[in-house]
Amino acid sequence: MILKLFIHNQVTKLVILLCLIVALLFTIISKLWNEPQNVIKYDAINYYAYLPATFKYKDWTLKYVDQKETSEKLIIWTLFTKEGKRVLKTTMGLAFLYLPFFLLAHIISTLLGLDNGGYTPLYSNALILAGIFYFFIGLYYLKKILERYFSEWIVALTLFFLGLGTQWLYYSTADGVMSHTYSLALIAAFMHYTIKWHENPTYRLSVIIGLLAGLISLIRATNVIVVLLFIFYAVYNLNSFKTKAKFFIKNFHHLVIITVLCILVWIPQFLYWKIATGQWYYYSYQYEVFFWDSPQILNVLFSYRKGLFVYTPIIVFAYIGIIFMWKNQDLVHWKLPIIIFLSLNLYILSSWWCWWYGGSFGNRAFIDSFAVSAIPLAAFIHWLYSKRVLFLFITTLGFFLIFVQIFQSCQFLNHILHHDSMSKKVFWSTFLKLKLPETYWQDLDFIDYDSAKLKFYYNVFESNNIFKQIQHIISDAEEIHPYNKFYLKTNYLQYGALEASQKTTEKAFSGKYSIKLDTISRGGFEITLPHVFEGEKFLIKVKCLTKDQKCILVAGSPLSKFNIISSNFKPINGSEWQTIEQEITIPKELHGINLRLNCYNYGDYPAYFDDLEIIRVQ
Repeated sequence: MILKLFIHNQVTKLVILLCLIVALLFTIISKLWNEPQNVIKYDAINYYAYLPATFKYKDWTLKYVDQKETSEKLIIWTLFTKEGKRVLKTTMGLAFLYLPFFLLAHIISTLLGLDNGGYTPLYSNALILAGIFYFFIGLYYLKKILERYFSEWIVALTLFFLGLGTQWLYYSTADGVMSHTYSLALIAAFMHYTIKWHENPTYRLSVIIGLLAGLISLIRATNVIVVLLFIFYAVYNLNSFKTKAKFFIKNFHHLVIITVLCILVWIPQFLYWKIATGQWYYYSYQYEVFFWDSPQILNVLFSYRKGLFVYTPIIVFAYIGIIFMWKNQDLVHWKLPIIIFLSLNLYILSSWWCWWYGGSFGNRAFIDSFAVSAIPLAAFIHWLYSKRVLFLFITTLGFFLIFVQIFQSCQFLNHILHHDSMSKKVFWSTFLKLKLPETYWQDLDFIDYDSAKLKFYYNVFESNNIFKQIQHIISDAEEIHPYNKFYLKTNYLQYGALEASQKTTEKAFSGKYSIKLDTISRGGFEITLPHVFEGEKFLIKVKCLTKDQKCILVAGSPLSKFNIISSNFKPINGSEWQTIEQEITIPKELHGINLRLNCYNYGDYPAYFDDLEIIRVQ
């Protein structure tokens, strides 16, 4: 009896312990311990780079990257501004959460006389522990929230399903340096302190909420919508809205503190942008945009490429649970804020040009919001609890889905689930299998990233078939592309020319505009031809006005070191437009890639380009 009572009162803690044990085991299986490049990878390369740059190299301009004695030890990639300055793509929010673990590794390395450059196994192992630590923090705060409204067993089952039945586990272990488990933990903490603040608003709680809101948005700017949970908490009808407005007015000084602390968290980021780029704000997601008028909601939820319900089916219970949350009077304070947050979050994530979020296991962008989904998920389980037969069936199904989730995590780790090109056929031919089917590569659905940036979601075969039918692409530099403000319009909407900011009215061969390239911005007027094949021939022509003979056409790809460069031309004088013309035949080195054609000025004087033409010869 005593043992039974102990287990009943400790079951949630036992579930959290089980989740942590599974996380540790999966980390061991992932074999990351001695390979920093397998830990510090993808977006985390940028998230993490702030710390070595600050504490080791003391150089936010990242000039140390170009020094041979340090570059060979680094795991880093950067973007370049138009002025040629290096800049990190992501914001520094995650670096704040890495910081205690980084400092521990840094102090140990320094005291023991080890390499303290930030990229040794000691540092990467510290980051691995960070992912598991914040996995625990997320579970801890979700427990504190849920136990206010639900029984011990309901809370335990909810944490069990979320902790082991979603990608939260994978992105706390094998890819635990990515932002998602950190964001989930902070959002769970934000929800917990939102409840406590509304019960008794104090200066301490206001400081905590302000710092959390700042960190959440600094890690992932779109997560700023978490403040809606705070704003609409305890609003469920007109009278409660009036009561909430009066409550905010009464505690206005606390709202000021929250706002100031939130902004204060962002100040180091503004300073970094100013030092690195010369601007207080810098949009680092070059050419990447939201398509607010075309959210890919069905693809985001149901597609075999990255559908949320396909790769995280257990979260379907949470969305069903919204109905039962609405009927549960104990959750009256959370009804409206959760529905607003989840709806807006779905819309925002579906509107990003790359709605599948690059290479990942499932649609990782939703992991952050699982903290919010925990309440409707628990509401669903609570409703089920009284339906004994149905409860047994759904719980059994949940355990099976946990098994599938962990199995698929192992598949993704071993490259059986493709990172961005899954199809229906590949999904089912690899389902619960440890080997690739013979037709695996033929059955994948490769996406054309370049056309996606212009709101055309073709796979590579569709893109290639469309391109084969096009004989003549023209850009006169006159109009901005209607779907992406960074591109110039061509005569075919699925192709655009980069970049629109280089437009000028100083000179023009036709119309009002041309493209200006100078010593600050040397390359531009770039058009990408999708998946060209060996032997294809194209004639490239562009009008050019310059004082010297140092303007060329370049055809190549970032994926290949092979480039085709046009011959220089000799101007008659600096006031007459001429034609740079080059016929190219696609060599085997460029077969099957996206070919980037651009104009380039390597001279000392400004050059103007207009009326770019690409003509299919063969």
